[in-house]
Amino acid sequence: MKKELKQEWLDALRSGDFQQETGSLKYFGDTDCGSRYCCLGVLLEIEQLDGVAKHDFNFGDEELTSEELVRVGLDCEIHDEAIKRNDSGQSFEEIADWLEGVL
Repeated sequence: MKKELKQEWLDALRSGDFQQETGSLKYFGDTDCGSRYCCLGVLLEIEQLDGVAKHDFNFGDEELTSEELVRVGLDCEIHDEAIKRNDSGQSFEEIADWLEGVL
């Protein structure tokens, strides 16, 4: 993973700007709650904001495609562990701390 993208992802997870979701990359929610993300959905969202690539989120997508993994420079083991940590209730802050040590 490129150093800049890694830091942007960690900063985004710690920012408090993203509400956490389990079971899907992004849940669009309703007008009252807004969108919620898993930690990997946050990665795709910030990548999109930077204009690196566009991702059409589909409700229910639970993981990155192999193409997306290559594009963002993330290996399968970290991907799978990130999903596990997100869906078991770890906060974005806890996930960011873990990612900082393994990336």
